[in-house]
Amino acid sequence: IESSVESIPCTDESFEGIICSEVLEHVKDTRQAISEIYRVLKKNGYLYITVPMMWALHYEPEDYFRFTKYGISYLLTEQGFIIKDVERVGGIFSLIGARFADVIFHLITRAFNFMSARNAERLASIMILPVSVVFYCLSKLFDNIDKRDALGWVIIAYKQ
Repeated sequence: IESSVESIPCTDESFEGIICSEVLEHVKDTRQAISEIYRVLKKNGYLYITVPMMWALHYEPEDYFRFTKYGISYLLTEQGFIIKDVERVGGIFSLIGARFADVIFHLITRAFNFMSARNAERLASIMILPVSVVFYCLSKLFDNIDKRDALGWVIIAYKQ
């Protein structure tokens, strides 16, 4: 089924579990989207949701929101979800490394625009690999120093 998350063409309580990953930042009416997810989820059904907290503009112009763990938790509980777990994804070194790799990737693909897009992306992926490895190691060592920074959040919630 292909549809908007703001208007899911399914009957009430159709699903035992729902995965909503990196979607809500692209939805104009997040409350309506969460309400629809709640509506189609069966009682005692689980929602696995991921949302970004920090990232560059993407899929423009349909890029509307970023979420703190408190903001997304509030939106979910406001609709009736019970929050089971909230986990931080990444930290400051994950963020810096991911953004640095993303910027380099886009610069390389633009510089090699004489190639096919697929080949330019392959080349860029190979060229950013060392940067990614270095920042991955730094993130494993230092992301927990300050837990206020996050790339995003993973939330597990259920419908009572």
